[in-house]
Amino acid sequence: MEPVDPAFENWDIDKLRYHLTEEVPESLTKIFPDKNLPFPRELIEDIGEEHLDFLAEVFQLEDHRRYTNWSVTFLCINGDFLQRGGDYKVASRMIKEMGGWVAKGIPQQPLFLMLAKAYENDQCIGRTGKTMKEELVDFDREQRARYKSAGGDLSFISKWISELEHRLDEVASDTTKAQIFSQTLNWVDEVGLMSDLREFEQRAESDLQSLYMIKGSVIPQDGKSENLAQEVIVCATGILDLMEQYTGKRSPSEAVDLLWEWGIEIDPQTIKKRAN
Repeated sequence: MEPVDPAFENWDIDKLRYHLTEEVPESLTKIFPDKNLPFPRELIEDIGEEHLDFLAEVFQLEDHRRYTNWSVTFLCINGDFLQRGGDYKVASRMIKEMGGWVAKGIPQQPLFLMLAKAYENDQCIGRTGKTMKEELVDFDREQRARYKSAGGDLSFISKWISELEHRLDEVASDTTKAQIFSQTLNWVDEVGLMSDLREFEQRAESDLQSLYMIKGSVIPQDGKSENLAQEVIVCATGILDLMEQYTGKRSPSEAVDLLWEWGIEIDPQTIKKRAN
């Protein structure tokens, strides 16, 4: 069984909101300085448990995936648009088209996340350039290999750093040893060796957390077109379920039109079959 980081097991609605409104925008700002999010945090900052209940049922999400999955989705769609230069006009048009549904009383938060998820899966089908999602999958594979080479336990990094700190403290506290190794001790301070090692430790821990989050999402990681296409259909039927729940009707043609406005082509007959 794959180990599960307790930090992700303990995710809740507040932590999800923090990641959506703070962590994701901050991480993308570091990669794309002076760029605004094409899909702003206002679209999902008020997401509630009732929305997550609905999404969890549609995508069969359990435990922390109920929360962490949507942080990855929000990161991916914004990251993809920013990677391609931030096409704000296209993003604004997509948001506007979604707004027509919101005006009917359909909640924006789950609708946007399902559209974003459908968009990301659709973009991965038949593309030559890597999407943000595909890069995350590559990152997942790299981290899995590193984790495996470390014997499944990265705590040794912390142990080594602590042991080195302890030995340096022993040398520094002994007058004779401190004189003999004065150049070494000065060098350790000058180059910031310990702070660099601590930063390395934090990055290793962060990478491992990112690995669990990515693995915990329901994005098909095998990259097979049929699985990606199936995810698009699940999103489409989820959109229909949302429409029915809040308006009392199911209109496959309207769902197909909305998806088309988001650049997603789907066979209306496929939706109709699953909608009945």
